[in-house]
Amino acid sequence: MKTIFRISILFIMAILFSCQKNHLENYLVQATENPDFLSVNLPINFVNFDEEKLDPQTRKDIKAFKKLNILLYKNDYPVNKKEKEFKKLQNIIYSEPYKELIKIKNKGYKIDFIYEGKPEKIDKFIFLGKDKNNNFMLGLLKAKGVNANSIYKALQHIKSINNSEAKKAIEIIKLENN
Repeated sequence: MKTIFRISILFIMAILFSCQKNHLENYLVQATENPDFLSVNLPINFVNFDEEKLDPQTRKDIKAFKKLNILLYKNDYPVNKKEKEFKKLQNIIYSEPYKELIKIKNKGYKIDFIYEGKPEKIDKFIFLGKDKNNNFMLGLLKAKGVNANSIYKALQHIKSINNSEAKKAIEIIKLENN
């Protein structure tokens, strides 16, 4: 009987530990089921890069990008409710295993760039943006071993947004908000 009890406790602890490890993914899954949020998954080909101007390593790293998840908190909620949800999300992304890369503030907007991994081998690139009205957006770009310099170089060489994919995303957002 004691053996079964011990195995059960170990099993429960393993489940709890694995859930703790993926706080952000758990948050995203719960948010997609929550009517307060709008969730959009975009393919990486949504953005076109000027690949001719990129070095071979950056081109290779761009191909390692898997997908982009965007989560928006709907605007028509009271400020205090939005603040509470934003703080909850900040607590997740400012804990292990995530590390801050850079913060940008400009004209009432604030964007934090966070990553998981090492600067030379990023597995998740996260951005959390907020405006002066506490509306916020979370972005999660999944990759496999991408160098931070490659992300920076790729962002500098964004050629355009793929219009057909952009139209699909806009239609999804319109449908979700109605």
